[in-house]
Amino acid sequence: MTAIRFNKYYPIAFLYFFFNGVFLPHGLLYTSILTPLLLIWLYKFPSFRYVYLFFVLFIPFAFIQIRNGVDMAYYIKSGLLLFSVYVFTLAFYQFLPSVKPSASFTGKFLWQIFFLLL
Repeated sequence: MTAIRFNKYYPIAFLYFFFNGVFLPHGLLYTSILTPLLLIWLYKFPSFRYVYLFFVLFIPFAFIQIRNGVDMAYYIKSGLLLFSVYVFTLAFYQFLPSVKPSASFTGKFLWQIFFLLL
């Protein structure tokens, strides 16, 4: 009989996915709090060079929307939350190759995510 083996990151991923906002005020997530640490971690990898793309794409829209008169407090908060999502996505992209699941699992997993996002 073979022992069941889990990746060491599965418990962290489970807690993050299901309890991301537990004991935090409404709208604040652990993703937002961990963004500076994720940026420091990403600095060691080549995917860090894509952080600038967020600003290249965000600044033109911000300029147009600010000229049209948005509430700056809400706009800055939403921009920071959008940046934290972008950083988390880059960190997940960098982390994914280290898991090395089987090819059939990866294909099924990606299709399930695709249909859930629809």
